[in-house]
Amino acid sequence: MIGWPSSMWMTHVANHPCWCSLWSEGPLVSLYLEDMLVSDDDIAARAAHRFLSPALHRRVRSVVRAYDPASCHCHDSRICAFCEALADDILLTNYQRIRKAACGDLPQTRAGEVIREWQSMIRSLRDPAGAGAINADHAGGLLAAYAPSTVPAGGARSGKTTSEEEHVWLRPAWAQLVNYPTRMLGIELRRRAAVRRGLPARPMRSLDASPVAGRLRMDPVADSALREFVVGLWAQVADPYDLPETSATHGVSAAQAGEALDRGRALLRRHDLPLDTVLLANPLAERAGPESLSALDGDRLVARPDEHCTTVEQARAEITARISGELTGIAESRHWNSKAPMFSHGPLVSVLRSLVDLAEGSRADPAKVCRGMGGIGEDAARREVSRLAVLLSEAGIAWLDGLLTGLERSEMCGARG
Repeated sequence: MIGWPSSMWMTHVANHPCWCSLWSEGPLVSLYLEDMLVSDDDIAARAAHRFLSPALHRRVRSVVRAYDPASCHCHDSRICAFCEALADDILLTNYQRIRKAACGDLPQTRAGEVIREWQSMIRSLRDPAGAGAINADHAGGLLAAYAPSTVPAGGARSGKTTSEEEHVWLRPAWAQLVNYPTRMLGIELRRRAAVRRGLPARPMRSLDASPVAGRLRMDPVADSALREFVVGLWAQVADPYDLPETSATHGVSAAQAGEALDRGRALLRRHDLPLDTVLLANPLAERAGPESLSALDGDRLVARPDEHCTTVEQARAEITARISGELTGIAESRHWNSKAPMFSHGPLVSVLRSLVDLAEGSRADPAKVCRGMGGIGEDAARREVSRLAVLLSEAGIAWLDGLLTGLERSEMCGARG
């Protein structure tokens, strides 16, 4: 189960016989932080939900928006189902740890020592004259608004202030129940997003296990540049060709880092073409269009020659049919007009070649080629390039490159004849 949504929390709590009388008083029944430690699991669950939900919702939503914005559909103060499921999954884990701690089973470090923040937090929650007596809803608001910087060293406060008494229990609660459980959420979201895009969850492991790894170790700068470039594509950074870490680590200029990247890419393509396609060619093809390909699902003009064909077969069939149609049109124009330009191929082949070059790392401009050879406007050229980029990503870079290379060789033979 991915998470424990709020509705499931309510069902879990309401089904317990001891909860019925409290539930009948309505949702505004007061619960306190010390109720998370009582023997009744249902009351403890309700108190934990009120205390932790606001902070976890806020935290998870901010992380999802930063690392996987396409998955977040939160609107104003309403949290979306995806973010809520993630937050409730963490909430359930926190609740279980609190219940164990209430029975004396405190979380420990790898060395077997009890975590001091948990000791401090549980001690504060047991204090009926201290944190234990704080209303759970009020405490939830404090936790949601809390940040360690609210009580900086020296006592000078900025933003929303936190009293010293609140800080004693708020700091460990925020650290262990909000910050610690979400510390790896961003990287996990990026891994999930990468897998959805057809990339490995851990691209560095793929490189390390590749036959090219040994070759790359012989050229440390190329190895560094290639890895930084792969991570940039994987994380969808604005400009993956910008390699500041490689420049700083090896003391090379931006131009030298770019040259090292070319060497690394050449090694990868030569020694592990399938991995080159997965790590580089396909992500670069995604970037070929002006818009993200994920936004073009409703705009795909992919032929359906056979309902049993795979997406790859459909894409390749459409590309082949369009190239064939273009070549036929050129042949017919020559037949009827001897003064027609002697083009061996039309705009489509040129744009496809430009897309392949871009996917392989060249700084090509397919939209410009489309405008120049097709005689169409900028918007129409961008739409056409976006559609072709979708077909390219589905048909495969290596397949299309082979098809175009065959056409180019035929053209050369025809010119010699």
